[in-house]
Amino acid sequence: EFRSKANALGRNVMMGLRECIDKVENDPNLRGMVIGNEGKNFSVGANLGEMAMAASQGAYDVIDQYIDEFQDTVQQVRYATKPVVAAPHQRTLGGAAEISMACPHPVADAETYIGLVELGVGLIPAGTGTMRMAAKAAREAPNDNHSAIQAHLREYFETVAMAEVAEGAAEGVEMGFLPDNTRIVMHEDRRLYAAKQEVLRLSEQGYAPPPVMNKIKVLGEKTLATFKVALMQYREGNYITEYDEFLATKLGTVMTGGELSSPQYVHEDYLLELEREVFLSLLGEEKTQERINHMLQHNKPLRN
Repeated sequence: EFRSKANALGRNVMMGLRECIDKVENDPNLRGMVIGNEGKNFSVGANLGEMAMAASQGAYDVIDQYIDEFQDTVQQVRYATKPVVAAPHQRTLGGAAEISMACPHPVADAETYIGLVELGVGLIPAGTGTMRMAAKAAREAPNDNHSAIQAHLREYFETVAMAEVAEGAAEGVEMGFLPDNTRIVMHEDRRLYAAKQEVLRLSEQGYAPPPVMNKIKVLGEKTLATFKVALMQYREGNYITEYDEFLATKLGTVMTGGELSSPQYVHEDYLLELEREVFLSLLGEEKTQERINHMLQHNKPLRN
């Protein structure tokens, strides 16, 4: 359980989560772990205040280390040798959504409003979320054809680019923010009990973590060019700002695998590095810093 302000995922919270997983893995008397709380919201995501402070001081090496640690912690949730079950409820945004996305067997309250909203503050998801959406598109496509994957990828790209939030757990599954096997609990006061039962069920079955994704098919520059044309049309129609277009292009660059001239298979770590690099570069942008400060001061996004 974490109980920071707005349940934000600051560095200390994430380090605590790592310690807990290590303790569970190394104690033969523990069967697994539930990540949950009884706050107003599960979590509004990473601690923007920490990042804004570090960025204003030019401490980008500190931020890089923080993002690296954040990604590693989320990956530990996914690949722990004992079941780790996230139990989200109400607003589950940004980094909190990424924890729920990474969890192989989440148990969500029916009223879970989940989404990757980072573009609203001038960033992209960099806690494994961008990588996971690209991997999901490739996995769900009926075949390996470029056009088949692109159709799925575009849908997820638009969802993240528009910072869409699901209106409930069932829609969260449809939008790709929660896995298809998510257990949805209708009564909020049963959520943590149901999550504990899920840990026990998985443990009794003989739990094995999911395999590492070492062959994610990414589509390269051709698909990125298609996304850029669509973004240009949105901007010319005044649906998005010039900076929205810039941010969405950065997101598309990661989701298509970076500067690749043709489609190819990559390891998940390759995409994690890409999303971290882009996130760091965006933190240095003046308009991103304006968006972050506006969110911290007024608790609503700035369209600049």
